[in-house]
Amino acid sequence: MIRWALVSAVLATSAFAQEIGSEIQPAETAPAPVEAAPARVVPTRPVAAALASTQLSAGAGTLGIRATFFGSPSPNLPTAAVGVGFFITDLLKLTLDAGAAASFPQYPQNTSVGFTIAAGADLMFRKTTDSVRPFVTAQVGFGKLLTDKNDDFALVVNAGGGGEYFFSQYFSMNVRALFALPINFRSGTIGLLLFTPGVGATVYF
Repeated sequence: MIRWALVSAVLATSAFAQEIGSEIQPAETAPAPVEAAPARVVPTRPVAAALASTQLSAGAGTLGIRATFFGSPSPNLPTAAVGVGFFITDLLKLTLDAGAAASFPQYPQNTSVGFTIAAGADLMFRKTTDSVRPFVTAQVGFGKLLTDKNDDFALVVNAGGGGEYFFSQYFSMNVRALFALPINFRSGTIGLLLFTPGVGATVYF
C-alpha cells in the first residue's frame, strides 16, 4: 500500500513538471534593425549651367599684346603691326597699333616704305563664356613714307569686322577684313577705298 502511494506520488510529480515545462517558453529575440542606405545626393546645379558660367575668353580689365599681318595694297597701310588691346568692358576693347608698311608696284624702280600708327576700338559680340567672338572694328591711323622724295603724310580711316577665336582666356587668334580710306595731307587728295584683309594673334594678361 505504501509502495503504491509512492509510485502515484512520483507519477504525479513528473506530470506536473512536464506541464510547467510546456508553459514556460523562451522569449523570442527580435531581429536587429537594418540600417537604410544613405540617400544619393543629386547636385542641384546642372552640369550645363556650370559650364555656361566658365569664362573662355578675355573680358573687362584684360590687357593684350597683339601682332597682325595685313595684305596691304598701299604704303600708307601697315603690312605688319604690333600693338596692345585693353578691354574696358567685356564688349569694348580699345586698341593701339604701330606698324611698318611697304609697297612694291614696280620693284625695284618704284618701292615705297613707311610706318603707321593707329588707334581704334573693337566692339565684341557674344559673352566671355564663348570662345568664338565676332566683332566690328574702326581705327584712325597716321602714316608717313620713309623713302618717298616728297615725304608724304597720310591720314587713314578704316572700318570693318572679323572674328576672334579664344583658345583660352590668355591666347587668341583673329581674322579681320577692313576697308581703308587714305587721305594725303600734302596733296589734299583722298585715295581709293582699299580692301585690307588681316590675320593676327594676341596674348592676354
